[in-house]
Formats: sequence, structure tokens, C-alpha cells
Amino acid sequence: MAKQYASFTDYRATHPYTAQNLFSILTGIPAVHTYGASYLYRDPRFYRHTLAKIFQEDGYHTAFFTSAAVACSKDEILNRIGFDEMSNNTDIFYNGKKRFTFQSVADDVLYARAQEWMAHYNRPNPYLLILETTTTHPPYIDPLSGEKSLEKNVRYADNALGKFIADLAQKHILDNTLVLITSDHRSNTPLDSTQTRLFGPEAEARIPLVIIGSPLKGKQNGVFAHNDLAPSLAYLTLSRACFHPYQHNMFSPDSGHTSCTLFQSGIEKDTLLVNCQGKYGKIALVEDENVFHQGGQLSDEEKSSLLGFVNWIRDNGRY
Repeated sequence: MAKQYASFTDYRATHPYTAQNLFSILTGIPAVHTYGASYLYRDPRFYRHTLAKIFQEDGYHTAFFTSAAVACSKDEILNRIGFDEMSNNTDIFYNGKKRFTFQSVADDVLYARAQEWMAHYNRPNPYLLILETTTTHPPYIDPLSGEKSLEKNVRYADNALGKFIADLAQKHILDNTLVLITSDHRSNTPLDSTQTRLFGPEAEARIPLVIIGSPLKGKQNGVFAHNDLAPSLAYLTLSRACFHPYQHNMFSPDSGHTSCTLFQSGIEKDTLLVNCQGKYGKIALVEDENVFHQGGQLSDEEKSSLLGFVNWIRDNGRY
């Protein structure tokens, strides 16, 4: 699919954990704060223009289906996004189905639920449907054999996804549908020397993104992140969008916005990795003040702007 459609070769998560990346995808705000649930995810100002609300304004029905249980900060985030419809592992469709990590059903069962939903969707308005799979998560159980095996686990997930997309194509759903395939974050396994050599200091942020049905084809080499998705989809689908200074239009890369990405490191705790067009920096996230402790490649103006943005996200009163 990456060869057939649009594949983003330098796409990044904003955080090493799931709930925080859902926040970034669905609100467009980089999740740069702390590792646990915090007041960041309760602040109403970050939920004014969520992905769901943007599409609802244009008449879309919005739905979020996950195969797992929903709890803690993830629950808080999803409830504030404003979906018209949500489904989790308590869905009656999953009764009697085998359970895995987070009491989740296997990916193919989630896809079957989505297929049933789409088959019975009879509203006149279009829809935005988000599916959150859980199979490819530690301890990497292969649903077919029951073994703990990263390779078998990923091969199963790849096969289940391939069959799902093939079914959408056979039913001609892909004829007028945009499909995005990505990950919340990279696998919870240590980086090896090959990954570090290939991808540099931000190897832990790199994740795949494939888009089916967009005007883009082949490899896309621009640097993008989860917080770019919401406005970029609005731009492509609704022909209107608003971008904050650190969001980039994935479908119009020459939009003129600052090309900087932010990623809260899981290796260096309380450290924000910054990449501005190949110029790297690190921001120390401390309680009262965020400071650059590495950033010689960045200009004073770039540092000042980035610190202001990070302080705004972290609710520093001076901003």
C-alpha cells in the first residue's frame, strides 16, 4: 500500500504514549507536558477546534471505535473531543470474542465491527470514522497462535489490515473515501544502532503514515507530525483550515509555516526534542520555566518563539 498510494517517509509522533498522541491527532496540539494524566487534557481551550468538531461543522457524522478499554487520561481526552458516536471493548458485537491486551479484541474483529457499521450507515451526510487497533502492543501476542512473538504479531496485524483495505476496495468504498493508516507511537522496544544510524536523534519519534485516496502519490519526504493531521485533513476535504505556527499543511508543503516538529522524549525524561528543518535542539520541561539546554544550531529568535509556544501549551501564565 505504501508503494501504491502516498507514503510519508519522515512522519513523527509527538509523545511516546498512546493517550498523549491521541490528544495530538485529535486536537492538533503537540502533547508536550508530562507523562501522566494532567490538567493539560482538561483545558477547554485545546478542544475548541478538534478533528471531530471541524468535520461536524461541515455536516459530517463522527465516530471513534477502539478495540480496547477506555480509561484514565484517554477517557478524558475522547470525551472532550466531541464525537457523535463512540464504541469500545464493551460493544455487544464483541460478546464471546477472545480478549488480549487491555481486554481488547483482535484487529480483525474490530475491522469486522467497522464493516458492519459502514454497511448499515444510512445517514445522508458523510462520515469521519476513526479505528484504534490494539493488537500490536506489548506483550505482542499473536491472536492466531497465542504465542508471544513480535514478528508473528505484526504479520497478523499486517494481514488483517490488508484484508480490510481489500474489502473496502471490492465494495468500491475507496472510490470516494480517504483512508489514513498510521501508528500512535513506535513499538515499545529499545532502539537499536541501525535505527539510530538511519534516523538520527529522533529515531524514537518516527512512525509510518500511508494515505489512500489523496491526490498525493509515492514517497512524501516532508517532515510532518501528528499535530499536522487535523488541519491538513480539513484543508484537503473541506477546502478550509486554520493552522497555528507549528502546524504544517501536509497537502501543500510550501504553505510558509515554520518547519519545526516537537517530540517529548521517552528516553530522556522531561526533554522535548526540537527539529527545525534539520536544526536540532532540546528543551528541558521544568515546573516553572522551560529552557533550552541544547540548541546551538537554532537562532535566538527561533528559540524564543519555540519557548513561547511551549509555555503556552504548558499553561504558563505569562503567555
